[in-house]
Amino acid sequence: MASYGSWKTLQEYGLLGSEALCDLFEVEAAKRSRLLSSQGRDLEVLTHPKHGSVTLRDQKVLSEKNLNQCLQGCKPTEWNRILNERVFFWLNRDRLIGFLSAREYFEKFRTVLELDGPPFVAEYEKQIELTHMNTGNSCPIPHPRSPSTFKPYLHIHTSSARG
Repeated sequence: MASYGSWKTLQEYGLLGSEALCDLFEVEAAKRSRLLSSQGRDLEVLTHPKHGSVTLRDQKVLSEKNLNQCLQGCKPTEWNRILNERVFFWLNRDRLIGFLSAREYFEKFRTVLELDGPPFVAEYEKQIELTHMNTGNSCPIPHPRSPSTFKPYLHIHTSSARG
């Protein structure tokens, strides 16, 4: 799921996390630091004379108060940076529909990509990490999380194949 109208940018540059988008759009240092280390309460539009514009989505369900309760081994600013390095996928259509139907989002148009899992995983398996939770949501229950919450797919895949 991406902001409505992002298809052209996705085709040209691929799926990029907030950090990579800040690199591509040459965001100045102070704004970049703010965007990548704090909780995004609102959508943030980045513009560039060559690349056009992109929208970084909000992180309203990532409560800093809750993060202070559940984070292990890092601070909220570090956690936000960890999340902003990554691209995330909804692996379950019903969960995506639930998200898109939430009060904050149901009136907004989105670009939704549906990927064929096996070929995608085969191509990117060295870059894929998995986790047992929605790491960008700390409401209503702030489940414990840390940088080690993310596990390399190859490690999990090869471990389960042996076991």
